[in-house]
Formats: sequence, C-alpha cells, structure tokens
Amino acid sequence: MSPDGAYGDQLTLYAAANLYNIDVQMVSSLGADGQHVFSPSASIATATVYLGHFAENQGEHFVALEPVVSDHDNGEEVLEDI
Repeated sequence: MSPDGAYGDQLTLYAAANLYNIDVQMVSSLGADGQHVFSPSASIATATVYLGHFAENQGEHFVALEPVVSDHDNGEEVLEDI
C-alpha cells in the first residue's frame, strides 16, 4: 500500500485486525450506515484503533482518530483527528 494512490479496503482492515490482534473501528462520513468494527477472527482484541473514513468524493480516504475526553461536564468520549 506504499505507492501514492493505493488505498486499503475492507480486506486490508480485516487483515490488520488479525495481524495485530486489534479492533479497527471505522467512523464514516457516510453516517451510521458506513460505520463498522473489524475484529480479529480467532481471538479477543487487545486494543482498539479508530479510523475516520471519508467518502471517495470528499478528499482523503482514511485518517487516524484518537479518543479524547470532552471538555464538557458529562465526560463523554469523542473522537478527534490526529
């Protein structure tokens, strides 16, 4: 996937989840229908990685996200682009 213009897909995310024993949680610009969690098939994940997904007509394909605690009083966790 190193060449410019080469993008991963669902198979790539499942492979990463299995290789690194992690959950890959994707939050999409397509809304709730576009969100998905890719989990390792043979074991329980040891960590979760968050990805932001932009529809192909909206620029970058994936961006890394980081959960942060909101500044609001409710302590709700939100995702932020890193």
